[in-house]
Amino acid sequence: MQPECNGVAPDITLDCKDAYLPEKYPVSPRLIRGKAHFINEEYIEGRHFINKEYNKEGIVNMTERNRTKHLVLCSFFAALTGICSIVSIPLPFSPVPVNLALLSVYMAGGLLGARSGAASQLVYLLLGAAGVPVFHNLTGGLAILTGPTGGFIAGYVAAAFLVGAFYQRSLAIKKGDVTASYSQNTALIIGLLTGLTACYTLGTLWFMYTSGAGLASALLLCVVPFLPGDALKILAAFFLIRKLHPLVNKIQS
Repeated sequence: MQPECNGVAPDITLDCKDAYLPEKYPVSPRLIRGKAHFINEEYIEGRHFINKEYNKEGIVNMTERNRTKHLVLCSFFAALTGICSIVSIPLPFSPVPVNLALLSVYMAGGLLGARSGAASQLVYLLLGAAGVPVFHNLTGGLAILTGPTGGFIAGYVAAAFLVGAFYQRSLAIKKGDVTASYSQNTALIIGLLTGLTACYTLGTLWFMYTSGAGLASALLLCVVPFLPGDALKILAAFFLIRKLHPLVNKIQS
């Protein structure tokens, strides 16, 4: 005999561990664990609602909650990039300071995905362009973006997008546990390296354009001295993204 739900025996019982059960349709707690019980045609499977009233109330509310979480996470990583940029160490031989901004950029792309990660860095860039002191050494304004280091800051958007694009694509491929893990690790490393390359490319080209320096000189001033530190940032970002991704994914769901 099937258990009753609100006094009505369910017509269908399907396995559905993540069933969404609105408060206005209370269900016995023991029915929630591992089973989704459907009452006539007013039933739910995962997050896909058949009943029109569920669609109207459940999906709309879920969309609003997801949008709010999305905005909060984008704002968080924009702020984190600002904090990592402000804490910087100037170098006497280079216009580019040492900071941890790229670590935040990598994490934004890996944890939020390509579009959301890039959007968070675009927010950071626009805040700085508007004069908010979020760039290195508490600076801000269009003068920084149009100056010698502006290309590196613009490269944050591209770097976050590329990291997210490579990593998120690997997550969508369903394979065995070992194969999937290897594929995801490889994709993340490639994404991090590609993002760094894109940031350096944009930054170096813009530096050459604004300063009139040659390629060899630009690389010696803006790239080579930072490679050891960037290797450590990539290593830290790799472990943080792999560790935090399930948590951030759960928050967004």
